[in-house]
Amino acid sequence: MALFVFLPDGERLFAHGGAQGSQDTGPWVQPNTVFKLKSRDGSRELASLTVGSKDCGPATFQVQPAALSACTPGAIVRLSWDARSGGSQIVVLYAHLPDGERPFAHRGAQGSQETGPWARPNMMFSLRSQDGSTELARLTVGLESCDPTGKNRRLGAK
Repeated sequence: MALFVFLPDGERLFAHGGAQGSQDTGPWVQPNTVFKLKSRDGSRELASLTVGSKDCGPATFQVQPAALSACTPGAIVRLSWDARSGGSQIVVLYAHLPDGERPFAHRGAQGSQETGPWARPNMMFSLRSQDGSTELARLTVGLESCDPTGKNRRLGAK
C-alpha cells in the first residue's frame, strides 16, 4: 500500500508498506490536509482521510454525516454553525465546487442548512461574513470506503 499526502504544491508519497500499519506525521499537517491510501502502484484509491480542526475561531461549524460513501453519487448533508461569538448577524455558506466556490445560503448567525443531493465526498464548505470578506470557518466532508463487507474501513476508523 502507498499513503499519499496532498499539499499546496502537489501530491507526495508519504509512506508505503504492507496492508496494515501506521505512520506519524510532522508538525506540517494543517486542517484540511488530505491523505489518500492507494494501491502500491498508485493506480487505485482505497481510502481517503481529511484532517479536521478543533473550534478555535469565531465560529463552530459541523457537518452530518461527517463522511460520505465513495459509492454514493450524491448526498444531502446538514451543515450547522454558531457564529454569534464572532459578532456576525448574517452568514453566507459557500460550497467549493470543481469550477469554483459558490454561495448557496444566507442565514442567521446560528442555524443549520441542508445541501441538495449534489454534496460529494471530500467537498469543502466555508462559512463567511455577510459581505463574504471574512472566513469564519471551513470544513471538508470526509470519504468512506465503498466496501459492503466492512473489511476495509475508512482510514483512521477503529
